[in-house]
Amino acid sequence: MEEVFEFLRFHRVSFKVHPKDHRSIEMLSTIGAKEEGILREACWNPETKSFVDLIIYSVIQSEWPTVKENLKNKITTRLRKQAEEAREKLREEGTLEEYLQQTQRTERK
Repeated sequence: MEEVFEFLRFHRVSFKVHPKDHRSIEMLSTIGAKEEGILREACWNPETKSFVDLIIYSVIQSEWPTVKENLKNKITTRLRKQAEEAREKLREEGTLEEYLQQTQRTERK
């Protein structure tokens, strides 16, 4: 979105989301995208052989600074969580201390 708003100078970005795509809905809501409404029977689902609705979300230029900050915070939080999970896994495997010792030896040289 940064490129769209800051370099291409678009005024608006919209997203079409399947109503059962809870992760995307939660993410868009969390960063501050606004739900605009529902496109009724807007997409064909070949598995169910029926049309499905889509939810429309958008961000406009004036909202971008807040959305950008929210997005950065969400990414930072997720990266920290992933790093902590990776450290915990290494601790469980007994390889974290080994890795840290090797890193310290390399830094001394």
